Amino acid sequence: MINKKSKFLVFVALIFLLLVSIVILGFLLKNYQEHSNPILAEVPQDNLAKSLISDIKEVNKDLLYQNVEILTKNLDLLESNQDLSDNIFTQENPLGHTPKITNSLKEESSKSVVKESLNPKDLIGDCKRIRPQLAIIIDDIAFMRQYHKVMQLPFKVTPSIFPKGKISPNTPNIAKIAPFYMIHLPLEALNFHQNGHHLLLSTDTKETIEGKIKTLKKDFPNLTYVNNHIGSKFTQNERAMKFLLEALNQEGITFVDSRTIPSVTRKYYQYHPKESFNTCQNIPFLERDVFLDNELDVEKITANLMKVVKIAKTKGYAIAIGHPHKETLLALQNASSYLKESGVDLVYINELIVP
Repeated sequence: MINKKSKFLVFVALIFLLLVSIVILGFLLKNYQEHSNPILAEVPQDNLAKSLISDIKEVNKDLLYQNVEILTKNLDLLESNQDLSDNIFTQENPLGHTPKITNSLKEESSKSVVKESLNPKDLIGDCKRIRPQLAIIIDDIAFMRQYHKVMQLPFKVTPSIFPKGKISPNTPNIAKIAPFYMIHLPLEALNFHQNGHHLLLSTDTKETIEGKIKTLKKDFPNLTYVNNHIGSKFTQNERAMKFLLEALNQEGITFVDSRTIPSVTRKYYQYHPKESFNTCQNIPFLERDVFLDNELDVEKITANLMKVVKIAKTKGYAIAIGHPHKETLLALQNASSYLKESGVDLVYINELIVP
């Protein structure tokens, strides 16, 4: 039987290890902040290719976050051991109580996580909207730091993350912790190209496109929605879109048309009608209503946000797309009170009730 002195020493040792871990974590974060450069999210979208030089640094940042996650797990283990010590003390003194060590890092992390995504039926029942709904998608998520910045917004937004690739090797890790996410699928554009992305081309065979989507589903097993990254050439090609939409249908994935240019998606489904995979969405695909940040100006982004709120009130729901630029995130943060009082519910894309 462990005596009380031994228990006390174990308790003190656990507290000491916890404090040392927190100090090490603080040092790592401080060193990271002092040496980090602006992230990819703060680079204008048309300069994305020029930012590839900093990709290695971004990967190192993701490694740092992974180390933080490992350290957090160790702190959780310490907390579990403390729970065991509490049980020992309680068994000897049923009327006593020993305060538990609080994992402050775990609590802080949980503050940035919005409520988990639910089936729309679970939210309101029978797929009937109580108020107009707005889904805001934030495209171009390639790194963990971008994701955490987006998730600091005090309302639901849907992160659209790049597939696993050269400049986004760790996006499957983002998917594992996101309450809900979608994939931002790079498609061929007319007059624009970005190094580092594996684009689906309008000349690709059916087998090539099917293989890409199967790989995507393997990397992201619970994937249910995708939208296109660029794609002005691909989405106008009837043959290419037929192959893509068929491949997505086979994997149970809903396509959200970013409408970078008038596409043939609607035409395809007119001739190939199908039921939605989401019982509360009575159309086979969704499409963007407003781009928030074609111009990186906080006032103009705010005006576009007000525009999409009006659209939501008119037709019952709306979809807006933005990017993780500092101007966009600032405009959304500043508009939090307006959105709260707007009479519109902010939801994930899979929670939309359509129509």
